[in-house]
Amino acid sequence: NHFDVRGCKIVVQRYLWGDGTLLKEDRGHDDIDVILCADCIVPKLYPMEPLVDAIDELSGDTTISYLSYERRHYDKYDPALEFRRLAKLRNLTVEVIPECDLHPLYLANDIDVWKVARGDEAINRRTQQCFELDHATRGSTASGTQNSHNNLLVGRNISI
Repeated sequence: NHFDVRGCKIVVQRYLWGDGTLLKEDRGHDDIDVILCADCIVPKLYPMEPLVDAIDELSGDTTISYLSYERRHYDKYDPALEFRRLAKLRNLTVEVIPECDLHPLYLANDIDVWKVARGDEAINRRTQQCFELDHATRGSTASGTQNSHNNLLVGRNISI
């Protein structure tokens, strides 16, 4: 699972949330540059806290995580706001990437892309306001699809 793309070393590994698998094999998590997560926030199927714990565990000071989030209805709480609350407890900020910054081929009305990184309180307050405004204007969408939670990827030394 090692690749060299235009001189950029890329390592992709499966990581089972919270079991330390990746860290046992390769202890130095400070060099993880990018974490990619897709179809991981499905509270009816998977608890959200282990995902946030995994991102926190794997993230160094400069790590950036990108998550795709499909807005789904959940009766007990708003998954987007709960993810943000859990992230904030771990000094992680969550920012919705504006659609204008995404490739038009991959845009969907009910899917957001989030950027998650370590941050200070000022960043937390600013991104919280933007997130709540964006979330309130878009609303939640119900979905009956079920997806695998094994879609967390970790990249090293990836240039974006």
